[in-house]
Amino acid sequence: MTESRTLCVNGQRYFHRFLTKTLTTPVDLLAWLNQQEGLPKCYWHGRDGREVASVGSVLTLHAAPRFARDNDSPATFWGGHAFFPSSAPKDDVWRSFPRSSFFLPKYQLHRRGNTTLLIINAINAPLPEECDVGNSYFSKSSLNLKDAAHLPSSENWEKLIEHSLEKIQSESLEKVVMGRRSTHVTEETLNPLELLASIREAQSIRFAFQFSPSSTFIGATPERLYKRVGRQIFTEAIAGTRPLGKTKEKELLEDPKEQREFQFVKTSIAEGLKPLCVSLSPSSETEILKTSTVQHLHCSFEGELLGNIQDDEILSALHPSAAMGGLPKSSALEHLLDHEPFERGWYASPLGFISQKEAEFAVGIRSALVEKNRIHLFAASGIVAGSTADKEWEELQHKIALWNKI
Repeated sequence: MTESRTLCVNGQRYFHRFLTKTLTTPVDLLAWLNQQEGLPKCYWHGRDGREVASVGSVLTLHAAPRFARDNDSPATFWGGHAFFPSSAPKDDVWRSFPRSSFFLPKYQLHRRGNTTLLIINAINAPLPEECDVGNSYFSKSSLNLKDAAHLPSSENWEKLIEHSLEKIQSESLEKVVMGRRSTHVTEETLNPLELLASIREAQSIRFAFQFSPSSTFIGATPERLYKRVGRQIFTEAIAGTRPLGKTKEKELLEDPKEQREFQFVKTSIAEGLKPLCVSLSPSSETEILKTSTVQHLHCSFEGELLGNIQDDEILSALHPSAAMGGLPKSSALEHLLDHEPFERGWYASPLGFISQKEAEFAVGIRSALVEKNRIHLFAASGIVAGSTADKEWEELQHKIALWNKI
């Protein structure tokens, strides 16, 4: 069915044509995406079973979409922004990624349950021809990771943690989340979508974003930044990390250091969202969230947004949370800009989709930036009073362990 609507977004009006077609044959969305030539490419597989693959863009915004009241288009924009979108990059590893980008795909496959839809969009133009959605297959990849170049090195990590703990002791900081980039060079050419197809993480959101042929950001994150359905908002606090199978749940629940870090995260979420909400409350007790390699403390929140709140305001309120930056927020971010020795790019950043009806964003962790024969693995650890450099380095190793299982 072909429809036409008026898209009113970010102060502009557009004529939006779109075709929605139900497919009658099964399609492997990742394999289909792997065969497409256009850019940008996006893949999303949510906890709720929603699976989306898209290619091309008919409209790109450089800030999160804000829909006018008279918008009647169901347009869904995909994208995200860098962890520090307003700061100059520290290096060129993320050179092919925009600081911020939200795009309306040209072609999109959308699957929920047994129903797969093909959606074709056009802005101020006729609809393009339908794309080929015949059966596509590819092999899952294995990943043979050998020696890594860590930034910072283990020696410099000790110095960074020591300096961070001095700031915490002097009460300049309560918590700071220090990160590491581990770069592996491979003999074989890497296919990022085949790598992603090999990841099967429980309780995760799998994603891929590609803006140029040279690099693709992929991951399987356990952390949802938020989900909005109409005026209802759902978010969660995640903190504390222990290896799965080596630590009893009770130890994680009762550890003072982990509880202190978890409380910081819960408080930052509540303080950020309450000004935007009619109501906000925890919707679950503290529980254990398990992935294939680690386990975390977890608590859900549910609320009702004020009538005039848009998603860019929610993003500003929640990113970066204490789980990704630290507390106090401004002091922790300044500390990271001054001392973390690599460019975070889209690592630990919000990425997902926005429409007028709904939105969902994940936090880009448990992630990797994949180049032709190089893969950059990212991980970070929350530093609070009681942290030690050795244990936090070990935590980084646990957080990248999923890549060793491919």
